[in-house]
Amino acid sequence: MEKIEKINLVVKHNALINATSDYKFERNELKLICFLISNIDNKREKNFETKFMNLNELNFSEEEITNKEYIIKLCMSIMSKPFKIEKGIYNWFSALEYEEGIIQYRFDPALKPFLLDLKDNFTRYQINDVLKLRSSYSIQAFELLTQY
Repeated sequence: MEKIEKINLVVKHNALINATSDYKFERNELKLICFLISNIDNKREKNFETKFMNLNELNFSEEEITNKEYIIKLCMSIMSKPFKIEKGIYNWFSALEYEEGIIQYRFDPALKPFLLDLKDNFTRYQINDVLKLRSSYSIQAFELLTQY
């Protein structure tokens, strides 16, 4: 297990941006996912290791960060929302755990071709561009527009 370093860039394959789901991801779910993606060093990492993130680094309201029940429900909600890319069904994480202001996480290994060592057909943007957005729709629209 390793401590994450701030990379600040969200880099993901366009298939993730265009993925479909029967479930709507909420604003803070998308922010958390994007923030954790921004901590991937997609040039050096070859596999997904378990990492840790302090929630104080996120742009949630102070009440939400300190509300343990809210964070646990947020993690449970993310884990319960699979998405579809072409013929495959995926989930963002194989592990997502919250304890005392720290999230321990590991991206699902099936997402390696969509998050690691990307050479083409990907989108890249600064994490701060997403953290300041106020709705899930604006985050999704931002990603689609940035893709093109």
